[in-house]
Amino acid sequence: AGAQGRWAGLFTAFTLIGVLMWGRDALAALPIPVLAAVVTGILARHFFPTELLQGLKFGTDSWLALLCVAAVLGLGVMFGMVLSVGVSLVLALYRFSLPLLSELGQVDQGHDYVDLAQHPEAKRLPHLLIMRPEEPLFFANAERMFEQILDQLQQRPVEHLILSLEASDDLDATTLYAIENFATQLQQRHVTLSLARVKDRVRQRLSVIQFENAPAFKAWYWSVDDAVHQLSK
Repeated sequence: AGAQGRWAGLFTAFTLIGVLMWGRDALAALPIPVLAAVVTGILARHFFPTELLQGLKFGTDSWLALLCVAAVLGLGVMFGMVLSVGVSLVLALYRFSLPLLSELGQVDQGHDYVDLAQHPEAKRLPHLLIMRPEEPLFFANAERMFEQILDQLQQRPVEHLILSLEASDDLDATTLYAIENFATQLQQRHVTLSLARVKDRVRQRLSVIQFENAPAFKAWYWSVDDAVHQLSK
């Protein structure tokens, strides 16, 4: 009914508990069309064509909402929701598996480092390559991303590589092995490796890696600017 008080939700919860405990016989006697009318009245505004089509303006994967509606209407609630969730998971894995990388440059000799492709005013730093994966690193994309970085190192020889991991909240075992092998390959090319924007959970995972075969691995830093400042010394 539009109640705004803090106790409204609690009062409603106890009311529903009471209805379910002592009013089940009355609920069972309600005709199904009446229940359908109640649900339709509650959700009516979400089924207006303008509401559904407006989501398409947002781009990305908003069309999944229309797929969910069509799947539920065509297959029923159970199979429709299973299909919608399954498609969402497949699309998420596909997007994460794409090796999307950005090279970062410095803005106005300051502390900000942005994508060179999107910000032409940013400058590359001499003898330094800064790369940022745009998706979380995991078993399906880590090796492909590292291969792309190695290909770029062939085109632009540098002495130091900074890899920004701001998109990664955690690292699986396969990714940890890939990082270890990547550091070894960089060592063979006489390129040092530093990790930036490393979060706490990622630091815990990295602490178990033995970089004995990759002494060129420097350290991990809280920010890209910290890594650049340390390497500049």
